[in-house]
Amino acid sequence: MKKVLFLVLLLVSIHLIIANAELQETVYPYLKTGETYKDKTVRCENQKYELILINDKETFVLEKRGDRYYFVEDKEIIYDVLNWYYVNYQKITPEIQFENLYDVKEDIEHFFEDRKGREDECEQYTGIDRLPCYDRDTCLVACRTVYICDTYSFGIGMDFIDLILDFKQNIDSLDEAETKQEEIFNETMEGKDLDALDKYEVYIDEIKTSAEDIENNEMITTYDFCPEIEYSIEDLTSAKTTVSEIRETINPLFEINNTVDYIYQETTTRNPDFESPEGAIKILKFGGRILNVFYLIDSE
Repeated sequence: MKKVLFLVLLLVSIHLIIANAELQETVYPYLKTGETYKDKTVRCENQKYELILINDKETFVLEKRGDRYYFVEDKEIIYDVLNWYYVNYQKITPEIQFENLYDVKEDIEHFFEDRKGREDECEQYTGIDRLPCYDRDTCLVACRTVYICDTYSFGIGMDFIDLILDFKQNIDSLDEAETKQEEIFNETMEGKDLDALDKYEVYIDEIKTSAEDIENNEMITTYDFCPEIEYSIEDLTSAKTTVSEIRETINPLFEINNTVDYIYQETTTRNPDFESPEGAIKILKFGGRILNVFYLIDSE
């Protein structure tokens, strides 16, 4: 029994070695200096294919018939092979990956919850808690209702009023972003694509920019007019990181058409003698020696 098992394992090992040698013989002539390749077996539509990654980039699709490998030129087949590879091997499923956006939503909610009350004192000191401030004139009027602000504005001039206006505009931006939390989240979950993630990233970046502008306003950092304001920026950083991770994970699936074009281009250009008549037989040569024969598969 042990001898039989040993013989079976030996035959399997020999078969794998031969198959690997055949694959190497097909691929090696098309490697450039310094390049290495990996192969991933893909079973698609009851057919076995080898996806060749050169320097970790999808470059060829090969189909084995008998003891020979054939380069696949049919873009539809290349697409199906890539799609199978991304979904079944790399486990890229947008519906699952986008579930991580609930963590992003939680981070943003915590940021705004933590924000409450942090601007109150500075709003009181500048008078904008009671009066409007949407341009220089209105901000100046508000400032002059508070003795200490009025004093600073006379001493520093209109530059100080500009700081109040900038402060108020950033507060308004944060207020608007806070009211849009649910809307932006729902739009991103419904879109489940790269464009939706782009919009969500812009939304997070705008919140972060406004928050950091307030923290670094010279009324606080230079004139010590307002108490220090610190937001939970780490929540926004965490949210942005999660969105970036989702993008990196799903990107191959959404860029699949570009990858198909790249594979087709590499298949047809790495061999300088390549011709592409439909149904033609092509002899691949390297150094004058026939290495392989493959049939160009009709694209229809």
